[in-house]
Order: sequence, then C-alpha cells, then structure tokens
Amino acid sequence: MKFFKKIIILLAFLIFLWLLAEILLISAPPLLAFLRDPKILWGGQKDSYKIYCLGDSFTYGMGMKSEKAYPAILNQKLQEIYPDKKIEVYNLGRPSYGLSYVYYTIKEFHENRKDLNAVFLILGGWNVSDYDFSRFDKEQSSKIEDRLKLFLNKFRTFRFIKSYLLFKKLYYPYGQEDYVPPFWAKTNYNFIKYQKINLNYLEKIAKYAQQYKIKLVLLNYPQNLPPKNPYTDKEVNHFMFSKEVIKDEDYLIKDRDKNEIAINSIIRFIAKKYNFPLIDINKAFQESEKSSNGLFQEDYYHPTEEGQKIIAETVFRYLELNWP
Repeated sequence: MKFFKKIIILLAFLIFLWLLAEILLISAPPLLAFLRDPKILWGGQKDSYKIYCLGDSFTYGMGMKSEKAYPAILNQKLQEIYPDKKIEVYNLGRPSYGLSYVYYTIKEFHENRKDLNAVFLILGGWNVSDYDFSRFDKEQSSKIEDRLKLFLNKFRTFRFIKSYLLFKKLYYPYGQEDYVPPFWAKTNYNFIKYQKINLNYLEKIAKYAQQYKIKLVLLNYPQNLPPKNPYTDKEVNHFMFSKEVIKDEDYLIKDRDKNEIAINSIIRFIAKKYNFPLIDINKAFQESEKSSNGLFQEDYYHPTEEGQKIIAETVFRYLELNWP
C-alpha cells in the first residue's frame, strides 16, 4: 500500500512540475512583450494616434535593448517631428510567433479596444510553428497519426523538449562557416506547407481588415543570403530547418522575382490582391550604403541595430507621405 502511495505522490509531483513548466513557457512571450513595451497593458494615452507594430523577433528586436528596436526608434522620431500630436508606437513583436498570432491579436484589439485612430504595421510570416504544421496536416487528412501530432504539439513542453533533443542534429557545418539554427527547431517543417500556411493566415488578416476597415500596412523582410549549401541559395529559413533541395516549382507565387524569398513573394501577392500598402524594407536594405555584414546579425537573418534603424527610417518616410 505504501509503495502505491509513493507512486501516486511521485506522479502528482511530476504532473505539478509539467504544469508549472507549461505555464512558464506559455507566459514567457507575453511577459517578454510586456517588459519590452509596458504601456501595452494599460493602453497608453486616451485619444492618441496608435501605431501597433505586429510581428516576430524582427519587430521585437532580438538580440538588443528595447530602445534599439525599430518601433522605439520610430516612436522617438515621430515625437520629435510631430511634438504637438499624440502619437504612440507599440512594440507587439513576439519572438518565434507567426501570422496566427498576428491574426488573433488584430481581432482581439479590434473587438476589445476599438481603436479607431490606429494603424497596424505587420512584419510577419517568418515563423510557422510545429503546431501550425500539425494543424495543417490534420485539416488535410483524418489519420490518427496527424491527430496525435496535433494533440502533442499543443503542449509547449513537448515542443521545447523536442527542439532540445534535435538542436544538435540541425547543426550545419559548411566549410569554414559553422551555423547553429534557432533553438525552437521546426521538426515538422515543409517548404510548400510553410508557404500555404502563411498565405492562408495573411489572407485571413487581409479579409478581416477589409471587412472592418482596419488600417493595415504590410512590411516585407530584409533578405540576406544563407551560407553556401546544396539546398537553397536564398531561403535562410529553409536552410535552417530542411535538407531538401528547393526547386522553382516549389514556390507558390509564380510571378515572384527570381531573387525574392518565398515569404516576401506572399506578402507582395496579398498586398496587391487586397490593395494594402507595402513598405519595401528589403529594397531599403539593398540600397543601403552599409554592407550586408553590418546589417544582419551572426545568425544571417536578424537585423543589427543598424538594420533596425533602416527599418524605422523606411517606415517613417512612408508615414510622412501617407499619414492615415
């Protein structure tokens, strides 16, 4: 009897630890967002013109202090140029989050805050989580395996452990350039599914914004070349998570420029289809006098502080000419 009692106590303790870990992993991104921009909690000033910068770690400003991220730089610049206007810029970037987060955040803000005097700047689609891939697979089939994958990938602890176990397996040594991918490894990654998921969510965002007359501005991603490898000559994201060769026919958007990465072609396609403004961040990076080495961090894709300044300056120039 004592033996079974000990087993029950041990199981209860393990379940408690699991729940605690799950809560911590779920709470981490909102906590990071709050620490990045605390005013988001109380909604800032009344009657101010609000600019919500939505996206992932590019918007968040991964690897730097909050004041070095483009939303903070943009906020400072707007207040200096327009001191009499009540303008507030919010950093709603969340590392590792994708367009599903953007979609549900826009819905939440529209339904609960009803900010009529607001514009949403969206730089998203770089990330697609294993949960998104699993949900996509479930929608395409009724296999028990796909349903089980979806169930397991709902839990952050499962995705965390899986990423940890596969982290070293995704280590890429190419010549003199050793590349270690992000810790949140996408074990379910597939290039075509990645595009379809992003296209679906970006279309949902566009339709929702049109329906409720939400002011939306899309940004594309600054592009950098991955280390030399046999799989892709331009898709850093694919290089990180796959060892399959990309062919031209694998791209969903058929009229893309030959040097355009998949997510940027999707962003451009949706902007054109739904007549939303598109701020060409990639063009600004390409035209910068700084070399690409000075604009991207060592991971090949996150902008440096100089890169964040270019994003802020490019967005500012757009807002000056097209103030909503």
